Order: sequence, then structure tokens, then C-alpha cells
Amino acid sequence: MEEANKIMPPFNRDKMPQFTRMPNPAFTWEKDEWTAIDSKKEDPQRMYKIMIGGVCPRPIAFISTRDENGVDNISPYSGFTVNIVSEPFLEQVNASAVDAPFGFSEWELCRLIKAPTVWADAPRVKESAFSMECELYKEIEIIHPTTKKHTATTYMALVKHVHVRNDMWNERGNIELTRLRPVSRSGDISFTRTGDGLRVLRPQSAKEEGNVRTFMQKLKEEGGVDVSEHGRTEVHGTGGHMTGWEHTEGGPCEQRPC
Repeated sequence: MEEANKIMPPFNRDKMPQFTRMPNPAFTWEKDEWTAIDSKKEDPQRMYKIMIGGVCPRPIAFISTRDENGVDNISPYSGFTVNIVSEPFLEQVNASAVDAPFGFSEWELCRLIKAPTVWADAPRVKESAFSMECELYKEIEIIHPTTKKHTATTYMALVKHVHVRNDMWNERGNIELTRLRPVSRSGDISFTRTGDGLRVLRPQSAKEEGNVRTFMQKLKEEGGVDVSEHGRTEVHGTGGHMTGWEHTEGGPCEQRPC
């Protein structure tokens, strides 16, 4: 890690996110070429690299817990806190990833400060400008369909309380991205800073429906389009489904995914 730091430019503390126009203002409802990768045939290590390279940036957070013996840890039980990670304490985040022995509290190792909570027994991370107190709702074990082995566990939670540091709010009452400065994960050992942002208006059905229907008619002429009784659209010859436009009684068209 020291050798890598020597060849890298110093951390730029003055860089601030900037907002720009959309990256592709000439976007149209047209087809693109894709590479389909069969996860069952692809090498597992190669598939993993593809996934972490494409599913990014991935938000990261500290999960602080307190076990039945009263040991505080950063990694859930019935009540836990989720603490969003920002740039100023990234080193502490990385330190918590050490392969510490079972039952070892990472708080002392990371030298983070415990802050009080309203509902959860577990403390929150004071350095985090945005924290959520959560109640464990459901624990789902993911079983591989072929090997039948338990490969992962998904936790669903109810957010009971949210803590936002007051200097994060802007004049519109929103959390200011340039102040929160969250950090995310990308491929290999890389973390990602929040870069420039885009201000993009959501499409409105009243304005876009004509364009979508024109595109659907073109697809029908090329490969065929089936419209179900529920308004969903299945496109043949494109390798998947597209979004269909559905009229709701007494209201405007609503865009719903198939």
C-alpha cells in the first residue's frame, strides 16, 4: 500500500462536485448492441470482477451492533445502526475490514467515536453525518439453486430514526451532496469519491408517450411487438422486455416496468 501511495497524486481536498448537463442529449428510443454473458458458463472469478466493475458505485456504510453479551461491533442483531461513510474518515472504514477474531470490537481498532441513539441499543458513529437506527425485519438466507449451499444472507430492516448533522442541510431543506461527500466502492480495491452530478428531469407521459409509441411501431415492423391486456409490452428480437405504457382509469398514462 505504501508503494502504491508513492506513485499516486496527493488526495485533492479542494475538489468539489460539479453539476453538468445530461451526458447524451441526443438520446433516442433506439436499440444498442450488447454482449450477453452466461453466468453459468463464465469463470466465477471473471464473473465476480464483471459484477463489481459494473454494479458501481456501491454505497458503503458502517453497521454498528451490540450483541447479547453487550459487545459493541461494527459489522446485525435486532437493533442496529447504518452509518453512511464520508471522505474524512475513509481510513477508519478501511481499518474495520481487518480480519479480526470473532467477538473483537472494531470500535477501539478504528478509533471512531460512539454517539447515542434514540431507539437502538447499538451506538451510531459520530463521524458519520447521516445515520439510520434500524430494526431487523427479516433475515433471508440465499441458497444456491444448484449446489444448495448457503452463499449469502440478505437483511431487511425498518428505519426507526434518522440522524442528520445540521450542517448537511441546504437552503431548500435537502441534504447537500457537496457537504455529505459520501464514498462508495467500485472494482478491485478501489473506493470512489462522489464526482460531478447531473440535473435530469423525469420524463412525463403526456410529452413522451408519442415518441414511445412511434418507437414501438418501428419495433413491431422490424421484429414484432405484443401488447398484453394489462398494457405491458413484450418486444421480440431484442433479448428482453421493455417498459410498457399503461393507462390508468381517471388519470394520465403511467410508466410501469414489465
